Order: sequence, then structure tokens, then C-alpha cells
Amino acid sequence: MDVKDNKKGFFKYISSKRKTRENVGPLLNEVGALVMEDTEKAELLNAFFASVFTAKAGPQESQTRESWRTGEVPEDWRKASVTPVFKKGKEEDPGNYKPVSLTSISGKVMEQLILGVMSKHVEEKKVIRSGQHEFMKEKSSLTNLRAFYDDMTG
Repeated sequence: MDVKDNKKGFFKYISSKRKTRENVGPLLNEVGALVMEDTEKAELLNAFFASVFTAKAGPQESQTRESWRTGEVPEDWRKASVTPVFKKGKEEDPGNYKPVSLTSISGKVMEQLILGVMSKHVEEKKVIRSGQHEFMKEKSSLTNLRAFYDDMTG
């Protein structure tokens, strides 16, 4: 996105990122009672999200793996702005939410600007071969499959 030429598009993008989401609805606690208060819902979701650190199996990264063993949340995770996002199933079940770290609007805008510049550079300098399909605009696993099929039948 070229901000100088498309100011309206830029501000439309900023506006779309400022919209707030709905609050989490009532949740069921451990005994099956509905929790209505925001602080109780936050504590319930926090307890559920933190419970993954007491599991026996853990992810591959060493810092996270160590935190799984000790049951401690990594320091940078404690400082993050995390919001629960509904996955699927019953909305009352805290297990049907995943923790998502929120990013600032300015960070998202900067990310998009950098992505645009990097993509343009990669395209102009032909850094990536035309046969590359993954992570490329207007290309997908389907276009890759079609190209492979065309090569094989040709």
C-alpha cells in the first residue's frame, strides 16, 4: 500500500483495526455454574490457559518446554495483551477459547508497510523463482498442483 497515493485506503485500514470485539459471554465454571461477572470470567479463562503449563507433553522450544516442566508462564507472555478468541463448540466452555496476543495498531500498520516493500523488492529483483507457489500472491497449492499436472501431462 502506497500511503502517499492512497490516503483514503490507509485510513480505512486503520479504522478497520480499531473496531472492538464483543465481550465473552457467560462461561461454565468447574462445577457447571454459569459465570457472568467479567472478573470471574477472566479468572476462569486465565486458570484454563495457565493449566496447559502443568501438562506432561510440551512444545519444542526450550524456553517454553522448560516452563511446561516448572508450570511457570514465560515473562514475555505475562506482559502481553492477551484476549480470548472463541474457536468452536459451546461458547460457555472455557476450553473452546484460545488465547491470542493483541498487537498495537501502529505495529500492524508498520507490519503491512514493511511486507509491501519487501514483497515488491523480492518481485522486482526476482529473488524467488516463478515456480515458487507457497506464500506468494495469487498463487496457492492449487496453482502448484496445476503447474505440476501440466508439466507431467506435457
